[in-house]
Amino acid sequence: MFQPQLVRFTPGGVAAAALCALLAPLWTPPPCSQPTLPGQAISEYAVATDPRQLTFAADGTLYIARDNSGTSGGTNVDPVRLQRVAPGGGAAAEFGPLVSDPDGVAIAPGSAALWNAGAVLVGGQKDLLANPIEGEVLALDPLSGAASVVLGESSSWSDPHHFVFDSSGRLLFVDRIGRRVVAVTPAGVASTLIAGIGGDPTYIALGASDRIYVSDSAGVIAEYDAAGTWLRNVLTVGAAASPAPIAVSTGGVWGSALYTIAGGALVRVRLSDLERTDLGCGFTGTWGDLEFGPDNALYLARFSHDRVLRIEAPTCTASSPSAAGFEVTVLASFDGPMQLDFGADGSAYVGRDIQGSSGGTNTTPAPLKKIAPGGAISDFGPAISDPDAVAVAPTTTASWNAGDVLVGGQVDPPSNPVTGRVQRLTPSGTLGMVFDTSAGIADPQALAFDSAGRLLIADRFGRKLWVSSGGAAPTVLVSGLSYDPIAISIGAGDTIYLADDAGYLHAYDSSGTGGPFAGRFTYPAALVASPGGVWGDGVLTISDGRLLSVDPSGASSALGCGFDGECFALRFGVDGALYISFNRGDQVVRVRPRVTRYCTAKTNSLGCLPSIDSSGEPSASATSGFSINGANVRNLKAGLLFYSVVGPAAAPFQGGVRCVAAPVRRTPQANSGGNPIPADDCSGVYSIDFNAFAAGALGGAPAPELRVAGESVWTQWWGRDPGFAPPNNATLTDALELLLAP
Repeated sequence: MFQPQLVRFTPGGVAAAALCALLAPLWTPPPCSQPTLPGQAISEYAVATDPRQLTFAADGTLYIARDNSGTSGGTNVDPVRLQRVAPGGGAAAEFGPLVSDPDGVAIAPGSAALWNAGAVLVGGQKDLLANPIEGEVLALDPLSGAASVVLGESSSWSDPHHFVFDSSGRLLFVDRIGRRVVAVTPAGVASTLIAGIGGDPTYIALGASDRIYVSDSAGVIAEYDAAGTWLRNVLTVGAAASPAPIAVSTGGVWGSALYTIAGGALVRVRLSDLERTDLGCGFTGTWGDLEFGPDNALYLARFSHDRVLRIEAPTCTASSPSAAGFEVTVLASFDGPMQLDFGADGSAYVGRDIQGSSGGTNTTPAPLKKIAPGGAISDFGPAISDPDAVAVAPTTTASWNAGDVLVGGQVDPPSNPVTGRVQRLTPSGTLGMVFDTSAGIADPQALAFDSAGRLLIADRFGRKLWVSSGGAAPTVLVSGLSYDPIAISIGAGDTIYLADDAGYLHAYDSSGTGGPFAGRFTYPAALVASPGGVWGDGVLTISDGRLLSVDPSGASSALGCGFDGECFALRFGVDGALYISFNRGDQVVRVRPRVTRYCTAKTNSLGCLPSIDSSGEPSASATSGFSINGANVRNLKAGLLFYSVVGPAAAPFQGGVRCVAAPVRRTPQANSGGNPIPADDCSGVYSIDFNAFAAGALGGAPAPELRVAGESVWTQWWGRDPGFAPPNNATLTDALELLLAP
């Protein structure tokens, strides 16, 4: 198989895409003798005998359930011991007493009536030949290996085969012969959660919101909700490929997807739309389990080869932030940047936590930093205890004025953890109080204003979201969060986006209804609502050094990598660029797209709305490779590209809007092409390779600024439209702002 890539289709690329679709079936990839995943390292993690299921303890110790019918040559109910692998991998050692058919294994997450936190739960059949209804579950002490019975023989289950724990502490296991899923509460009450599964259920996995995924012997992988209600079939691999082991990732660099093995490939099924992608090749033989480890790598039990393999998590190789199609620069460097927000003039106000390079604590008083539009950095206001959160007030209330900078933090958490307060700094830096500690907020970690002027407060240690309308005393909007909220952003329709320190991303409406929609990303999670376009839909976050675009379904794609340094905030500035604070990196970074669309097109005389677009990257040194296109224009008409190196504009012009500032420069003339005469339609497309023009290859005396890296250029297509009377007989598209790469 080949490594899938993200492909951008331009207006002129449709025919090429169709041709590729026709040719693709003719190409046969070379076979792989061993598991191979392009772009990712696969290594041997452990040598283990007949590995069936894998589970990791909190310290990274790997426990392996076994089935003696593999290379050992026994039967599937032979008594054998579990195997254990120390953190870091290596040879497996036997652990605990002999257990009949130890197929399933899981680490208990908390104390319950029948087991203690950290206990190793193992299950299987006692004696298939004598009595097929003899499944049992044991708990092994992780230190001594001593075993105690959790669930004894019962007619309620036949063959406990594969185990998981959900977020409520329930033990879930598939009863293979009984064709059901059994749930065991922390109090020890067992009941059938899912019944009547079509084939023998062999593997179980959990996803976001405790969604349950079951793989059966008929080759069907199905999805159920936490109550056991069938939702959909995620994938059918067929009986020949079963039993198919499964693992579910809930975000980050692995995306929100189900992974399995079928047809000699590692298969990824994106859970947002069930798109299947075959990754790599050489995944042949019999596989026992897939499991994401505490290091975010994917582990595979290769049953037929007595091995446990490790697939390294996708990582960035860049040593500094970079993103294709974007300019990434360091805007400012100072100690401990935290949350940030922007004033109307473009000034950035940055909260701080100087326990890093400055050697303070998380409540050491420090002044905010102000970054002026020209880049000058200065202290703003007096030193404030724990000035983590900032937000610039958009409206005036009894508690603040428009333009005030609100600052949130704690006063003295070592003495009293509920010491959160919100203060305000006037534009001159004078400090005043908004809410003192009597408001009951434990730790205001992030602030944001919605379109109604309400102040939203993410209370980290209180695990709440507070709201203040009109500056009144705050009230709780969302409570009972499972993890500490540390970032907040307001999206379209006043959707409230929240990130917590376990890496989950949440979405709530203005009334506080909602919950997690993606995770788990690498702590600390920060996020910002996406404005769309090149940034994607949903939100942006950073995980494992990658700048990710996460859509509303939780599926993620990488925009860039090398974004390391413990990110605590992402915010869009008034200039449309993305600003990122790295607390441990002591930097504020700016990310600007190389191409930004703006302005308004003029509807032409046939009622069509022309549009401008591009493909490739604008470059000051390249001699080709960046096309600017003007589509949906009248066919067979002359036109040319306006451009300016001065700035944008919005000036009335020939019945439309001229989007580039004077002096307006022009490229050589182009023809829109399109359908031949006698057609009179909007099939025309103007196009020019702007890099080639800038290099002088197309004539027209290009401006020298087009060969200077970092320069901005503003462009708009103009063309003939005889359907309008002079002087308005012209076509005008919308416009593109270009940022020239080196």
